[in-house]
Amino acid sequence: MKCPQNGVCFRERRILRSPGSDRVNVVFVLRSKLMKRVRSQLRSMHEQYGPDFSFNITKCILDVTGSEQAIHAVRTKMRSMIGACTFLPAPLWAELLRTRREGTTGEDRVTIAHIQSVTGCHLHVERERQEVRVTGSDGCLFHSFQLLEELASECVTVDCGFVKVSEVMLEALAVQCDVTFRLQSGKVAIFGLRDSVREAFHEVRKAEYEVCDIAPVSSSGEM
Repeated sequence: MKCPQNGVCFRERRILRSPGSDRVNVVFVLRSKLMKRVRSQLRSMHEQYGPDFSFNITKCILDVTGSEQAIHAVRTKMRSMIGACTFLPAPLWAELLRTRREGTTGEDRVTIAHIQSVTGCHLHVERERQEVRVTGSDGCLFHSFQLLEELASECVTVDCGFVKVSEVMLEALAVQCDVTFRLQSGKVAIFGLRDSVREAFHEVRKAEYEVCDIAPVSSSGEM
């Protein structure tokens, strides 16, 4: 999972240097979704780095004037605020959503809290699509995407097909086995860590046999 190259949500339109001055004027053209986030940080950036700002809301333009060092600091700050957005494999995405409220005290590594504590980045996992936005320094971003790629290899999905198990039973098994079930068009799929998915698959088959009053058949298939 490579750090995406399209994570930057601004571009520099022009750079002007005043004759005989060490102050530089840079115009950043922002994406609209970034405007509110940047505006909320203007005062702190001015106090910390010293540049002057003007903001054109209609045209999504941030005009910055200051030293080369101050301009570089503002540019770095905005990149860390913007971060990068990338696609997540379905098993990893489902597991991060399932564990999104867990802290760092548990043993599970596939949690937002664990990734944030290890990398120093902030993660926001989208609930409507398989994406995560990671914000932080360039080094944190690189570390985060490396860790996400590693954790993705620990998560799997298994299709169970049509099952004769109620949704109530599936919800109970999801809690018992620490997995996520997806029920779509009558078919069931299991998402989660490899061992948890294996256990859940066995429990689903066991529940089916109990519904049909048939003795379960042992299965040792690899997942």
